[in-house]
Amino acid sequence: MGLTGWAIYETACNLVGGIGSPSPIRQAQFNATLFQYFLIFTTLGVLISTVLHFYLTRKMINPVRELIESTKVLKTGRYPEPIQLRTSGEIAELLEQYNELIVRLETNERERKKLIENISHELRTPTANIKGYLYALKEGHIEGDTILFQSLHDQAKQLTSLIEQIEHVTAWTVEGTTYSEKQVINSRKLIEECIQLFDWQIKEEAVQLDVKIEDVNLNVHEKGMQQAISNIIENALRYRIGKEPIVIEGKVKESKYVISVTGKGEAIPQEEQDKIFERFYRVEQSRNRETGGSGLGLAIAQEIVIAHNGTIHLQSFDDYHSFIITLPFINSSN
Repeated sequence: MGLTGWAIYETACNLVGGIGSPSPIRQAQFNATLFQYFLIFTTLGVLISTVLHFYLTRKMINPVRELIESTKVLKTGRYPEPIQLRTSGEIAELLEQYNELIVRLETNERERKKLIENISHELRTPTANIKGYLYALKEGHIEGDTILFQSLHDQAKQLTSLIEQIEHVTAWTVEGTTYSEKQVINSRKLIEECIQLFDWQIKEEAVQLDVKIEDVNLNVHEKGMQQAISNIIENALRYRIGKEPIVIEGKVKESKYVISVTGKGEAIPQEEQDKIFERFYRVEQSRNRETGGSGLGLAIAQEIVIAHNGTIHLQSFDDYHSFIITLPFINSSN
């Protein structure tokens, strides 16, 4: 700014000097007056730009300083408070993304702790039973027989099943592990194969099925989607009451393919319905581990369906319950 002002000053002096040959005194007065204006405007320009630079720099640096302090708190293992957005542009976008990251980390940490607590709780009972029986056998307090060994086998089987289900939850929660292993499969083939898995139980318990399936092509992870649908069917078989048939449908609705499993069971309170897809959650009438599941079946189904860009939800009317899976499908006309 100073160099620019000085150049203008010299140019003006030369131009005036070349116009009409003014007297030396008038030329000197003009030069002095122009120099004074030069100093005034240059000083004002420097002051204004300094203040403006200070304001803009501070506006830019303060959020960065807050971000640095927040990361220091994060390094200690604590989660900092969200940074207030007092700016706009790229800095504001960076802070917004950082705040979302902190929220996500906190959520993951809570879910991790809850998962560990739930796993510990679920494993405690069968392992304590096995340990107690084996200790009693070792000390000679009891003698082994078929009933005892069958009980130990059932407890070990329960542990194995629980661990396998935990692995399935992890596999479908970690992004990129199984998402890419998809293939085009016919919807009727997919659903009928899931029903066949329960063929023995259906015949043994004389369960009536009402199956209505529309044929479409689905781009899915075959084993994953079979597990999701099978978990829903198993849930309907496990908790059914009465002799009414279980209705299994697959139909096209707008641009989606809807799979529903409907059956009669104990009424589920509204507050229970909102939590039924949570991991390790069991409604009141299924809390017994001997008659109820592990509380992971519906959670696994939800993880798998979400991984396929679909949705799953429960519609309950008194003692009739419908688990509904909605998936995108491949239009054969394309």
